Amino acid sequence: MKRMILALLIVLLTLSCTACGSRNPPPGEPSVSDGTAEPNVPENPPEDEDGLSQPEKIPLDGQTVSYNQFPIPEAAAYGLTGEEARLYEAAVSLFNRESCPEYFTSDEHLSLILPGVVLYGQYEAEDGGTAYVVGFERCFIYDLGSGLEDISSPAYTSDCLGGLALLTLDENGILTAFDEYGDGEDESAVYRICGPLTELAEEALQPGGVQEEGKTRIPDAGDVEGLLLPYLNYYFEN
Repeated sequence: MKRMILALLIVLLTLSCTACGSRNPPPGEPSVSDGTAEPNVPENPPEDEDGLSQPEKIPLDGQTVSYNQFPIPEAAAYGLTGEEARLYEAAVSLFNRESCPEYFTSDEHLSLILPGVVLYGQYEAEDGGTAYVVGFERCFIYDLGSGLEDISSPAYTSDCLGGLALLTLDENGILTAFDEYGDGEDESAVYRICGPLTELAEEALQPGGVQEEGKTRIPDAGDVEGLLLPYLNYYFEN
């Protein structure tokens, strides 16, 4: 009986020592059992006032930024939401370094294309989506990559083009069609773009075109600097 009790005590003592020899580390503390540490979990990206995640800013320390390092503009860079965001994203999808690489490969000075639209009117498209008649603007930014010593006062040159266009979006905000008044087209192209908005077409054909006062500008920038500075402040930091 004494031998049985002694054997039982030895077993209990062995189990007790084994339990004392290891422990589970508290959350976030490196494990010592295998000599490796848990990977650091990155902090959540900052959020803007609307609760949308912002991308990590690209630090600048005097280096030249090539055209393919400039992020493709997002609606969030200008605080756009809802219908305005969908229209802006549609415009960007048509003219950027990925959808139009030939613009950049044929001109080594071109750094960035910043599009914008002025909403003239809208109507229901034949496919059930919404057709937006807009003034479509494209601002070509040159030599920006070497002019970012101070992003609040960048050095660059620019050239902006604009014209009457039609953007058709489906119910999910996806661009399904694009039509633009081209050089050499007659007035029938204006009526084609404006569709049932006959008065708008007639205004567009008048000297000076559509009067933009009171129209919705997306983004509401005003000029090239107004387009560029919010973009730079959203994606870069000195």
